[in-house]
Amino acid sequence: MAATEAMEKSPPGFARADEFVRRIRAIDTTGAPKDLVDALHEHIDLLDRGLIATRAGKDPKELDAQVAAAKERFATVVRKYW
Repeated sequence: MAATEAMEKSPPGFARADEFVRRIRAIDTTGAPKDLVDALHEHIDLLDRGLIATRAGKDPKELDAQVAAAKERFATVVRKYW
């Protein structure tokens, strides 16, 4: 939540996205259930791929759908434990 709140307060752009990814990558997952960690890493990896594609001038629409699906899978797993 802290990463999301910080992102929402920062100006749009690559620096904002990079900082968000950096913050969620830094989350200590020690002791977290494997399915939760896997879902988080899938989301992070797809965010990274989307940023790389966008920086390369590629259309990120296909990856956007994958990112959204990974985010939803992560949220589903979070709700399972929350």
